[in-house]
Amino acid sequence: MTDLGEIKYFLSLEIEQRKAEIFIHQRKYAADMLKKYKMKDYNGISTPMENQLKLKSTRIGEEFDSSLYRSMIGSLMYLCASRPDIVCSVNIVTGGNRELIVFRNASYAMGENCRSRSGYCCSFGSGIFSWNSRNQAVVAQSIAEAEFISVNHAARQAV
Repeated sequence: MTDLGEIKYFLSLEIEQRKAEIFIHQRKYAADMLKKYKMKDYNGISTPMENQLKLKSTRIGEEFDSSLYRSMIGSLMYLCASRPDIVCSVNIVTGGNRELIVFRNASYAMGENCRSRSGYCCSFGSGIFSWNSRNQAVVAQSIAEAEFISVNHAARQAV
């Protein structure tokens, strides 16, 4: 087996490892995407999508390159891996499921410290935008209490 050192780049994900932190981003992928779709000179905005925007289909008789559209949407969906702030906007332009789904679970009194473990993941359309798994801060007295704490953490994150 060969040691290749610290990972720097994997599947368009750039990984920066520092003393106490690991950063995962896709700056190069986003820049390449803008160049590929000839949007390099466009101005950025602070919000991913205009509020209450109504999307309209193209006019009848107007040429539309569906392969270009599918390619752009696929690229945006891949970019969602490191950009949870654009998941909702990408889901709207894909016409996908606009339903917030939260999965959560808890296990009662695991480990030496008798703390229960909670986990959740929040999904909007086709992408998970938030997830967590950790020991609960308090010691639950029953499985029902552990489940309640888990629901509370997941609901706060979803809102």
